Amino acid sequence: MSRRILVLTFFSLVALVASFVERRAFGEIPTVGVVGDSYSDEYRFYPPDRATTRNWVELLAESRRLDFGSYSDASKGEPRNSGYTLNWARSDAESGDAISSGQHVGLARQITEDRVQYAVVFIGGNDFIHALHSPSADERLAAVEAATIRNHRRIVRTLLDSSPKARVLLVTVPDIFELPEFAQSVSDGRIPRRRVAAYRAALGRFNAEIRNWAASDPRVGLADFDRFSMLSIRLDSRRTLLAGHVLDRAEPANDLRHLFLADERHLGPVGQALFAKLIVDALIAEFSAPIRPLGFGEAYRLAERNFRPNGTIAAKVEDSSAIDGTATRSSGPWTPLVPTTLRRAGSDSSLGGR
Repeated sequence: MSRRILVLTFFSLVALVASFVERRAFGEIPTVGVVGDSYSDEYRFYPPDRATTRNWVELLAESRRLDFGSYSDASKGEPRNSGYTLNWARSDAESGDAISSGQHVGLARQITEDRVQYAVVFIGGNDFIHALHSPSADERLAAVEAATIRNHRRIVRTLLDSSPKARVLLVTVPDIFELPEFAQSVSDGRIPRRRVAAYRAALGRFNAEIRNWAASDPRVGLADFDRFSMLSIRLDSRRTLLAGHVLDRAEPANDLRHLFLADERHLGPVGQALFAKLIVDALIAEFSAPIRPLGFGEAYRLAERNFRPNGTIAAKVEDSSAIDGTATRSSGPWTPLVPTTLRRAGSDSSLGGR
């Protein structure tokens, strides 16, 4: 037996032991399905920017062995395309696209078949982003807000109605004006202040809807990405402190020192790793999910390990009609991004829970 074979055998045994220890400590590996957009659609298929790193789905499949279904590079057709079978998220999808393409119906069917324990719904940001880019941004806002809330309710209700065992984690949408694609235009006045205020208010009402539903239904949990984003430590107008590291949040770039990728919209390596931590914290706090906590230090190391400056993965296979690993030891204190003392505490009053 060659030395190479011995080394490979050794590391295979280590992986098997790690898997056994993980299962003994935290029970069976949770199965997770996703309805969403480009923040949840596997990054590896989207060069030149997103393919330089990995998103929260890919990171948790590696670091926590969360089961997002079988993986394949081959396209399964719209909206699933390539990637994990339980991940229905589609790049650039609005909430209406998620419905028309059947994201919610596909995931509901998998829940009915007992293939999914937890469903994560993170959708709606593109509804407001696309409206803001349109020539009639002001005129469209009221209709977009109403449609986004209506679509989101339909998605969540479909998932809950699929099985009494369904558990749905809702994710709020952060301030879109923090994205580099809008931030400079806001700063220099190209986007009028009254438009900024109107869009922020509408997005706030959408997030209030999400928080109310999570507060009123024991089968619905909350990952408050919006409030987490607001609580990040900002050193000045350009820099923020995350996971003990200073990140440039104003200038986008494909590296570990910038919060956003060069495409000006998507979170970079560190941002996605911290979003993965937020999802883990929420699943534990809201549903007592059997998942090993993810510390800030480990989250940053995940970002480092999964940063690929050359973006070597091939482009995702898409239809022409498309809508436009191993466990690691957690180090350092576990600081949850979802405080268990605030679980189900209070709700926003601006919208009803349904």
